[in-house]
Amino acid sequence: MVVLGIQVKMEVHEQAWADERPIWPGRGGKRTEPQTGGDDGSMAAGNTGHGRTSPAMRPAGPSQAGRESASGGQRSRPRRISYEHDSDEATTSPIALMGKIGGCTALRSLDQVLTDHGPRFNYRHVSSAMTKVVKLHRLMEVNIAQEMMQDLSVLALRELDSMDGRPLSSVLWALAKIGGPVNPTLVQGILVRTKEELASFNAHDISNLVWAMATLRAPSNDLIHEIVTAAERKLPQFKPQELSNTLWALATMEVPLGGSFLESWMKCAVLKLPAFNAQNLSNTLWAAAKLGIEDEAFIATWLSVAKLKLPDFSAQNMSNTSWAASKLGIEDEAFIATWLSEAKLKLPGFNAQELANTLWAVANLGIKDEAFITAWLRLAKLKLPEFTAQGLANTLWAAANLGIEDEAFTTSWLRVAKLKLPEFTAQALSNTLWAASKLGIEDEAFIAAWLSVAKLKLPGFNTQNLSNTLWAADKLGIEDEAFIAAWLSEAKLKLPTFNQVDVRQVATAIASSDSWNIDSVFRNMIKARLG
Repeated sequence: MVVLGIQVKMEVHEQAWADERPIWPGRGGKRTEPQTGGDDGSMAAGNTGHGRTSPAMRPAGPSQAGRESASGGQRSRPRRISYEHDSDEATTSPIALMGKIGGCTALRSLDQVLTDHGPRFNYRHVSSAMTKVVKLHRLMEVNIAQEMMQDLSVLALRELDSMDGRPLSSVLWALAKIGGPVNPTLVQGILVRTKEELASFNAHDISNLVWAMATLRAPSNDLIHEIVTAAERKLPQFKPQELSNTLWALATMEVPLGGSFLESWMKCAVLKLPAFNAQNLSNTLWAAAKLGIEDEAFIATWLSVAKLKLPDFSAQNMSNTSWAASKLGIEDEAFIATWLSEAKLKLPGFNAQELANTLWAVANLGIKDEAFITAWLRLAKLKLPEFTAQGLANTLWAAANLGIEDEAFTTSWLRVAKLKLPEFTAQALSNTLWAASKLGIEDEAFIAAWLSVAKLKLPGFNTQNLSNTLWAADKLGIEDEAFIAAWLSEAKLKLPTFNQVDVRQVATAIASSDSWNIDSVFRNMIKARLG
């Protein structure tokens, strides 16, 4: 197609967010978008402006004029940028054109500059225009911004060979910030050029680059290790937000980091922690938990700084911090007391996932604050229909550990969970039955629904899931022959990998129940394992 007077083949990659972090307890922390910087080197406060997380990358249709857009209707802006020549080429120099881009105060005016002068954009114009789209667009202009990014991506592809560190990182950063359709050819091209131009990236460029790579889930292969090496050399030059964003991105991409990088990062970060804002602090602790950083001096400094800034933490920051604290086993009483005080005030702003993750963390830390739990229950009852399957399972597990026996909450939970049981994972199913047995939940309809789902998913149960499930089945008096037979079939296959705790738990459950048809072969296998 011809766009901006250039013959190109435009590939649109329909990419969507795949998970909601943390995510789930035991699998990482909730994915929070760090605050990131712009092309001019200044750090832009806040996130995308669309709430606490990045907008979903909505699938979009072909980019030709007249075709339907991602929203299902006509394009938000007409496809007017197909001129063969700049309408003002003789009087608009590259410097003047940069001034036009920089002088735009609204997205529509920037779109007009792109329409009138797009064919003459060089790599600096493209990079600046993309950054300007991020800064200028409002919530209701997301579709327009995404369409402009598609047009600018065509130009970026043309100009890739001229780009070094700053424009390469800025273009990828802008694509990640706006979301929407992403041209995989452009992303791959940026990564190839990054490898060639890595020496030209400064601290700010590296921070924006790795944040964008993590957000777009760009395939990094061996490049990320070269980036980490380059980053380590420049860590003293990183600003507080850049330190936080970089660690968040590396943790999100699950990059195996050597002790050298982490030691250097902590040495730089501990000096600058007082300058970290609330989101930087929250993202940093989440990343530390994800990476298994348990440096006592660093954690102590983090706690002393964060305790003073907790009033500035958002609901998501509070939730992520509680998750990270539980993963790191933080038991600082003064910090926990301050966190609880702030959390009670901010609970009304917690969404369903944040509520579920927070109760899980509170239970994991063994915090039994009645006032907090009462406030949590009041809000959770209203938002239970919004809980995911994993959130529901984690919530009941937490309730069992905290000894929460609120009848109204349990009734609501059962009603919602019964509908979502087919979405429960093996781990979630096992934890749920264990929690139900601990709380004495004997709802026949729910148990029947649980059995029908679990029977199909038993092959996915690990040894601990199988052991806990049989223990719970005994406590609840479950006598379903088909389920016990299916459980026995799986247990025989996996018994060699059971640890001694699991073996003893299974033996106890079998001895306690006279109604199960457990054959002598399995009983002898258990006896042999017990010695």
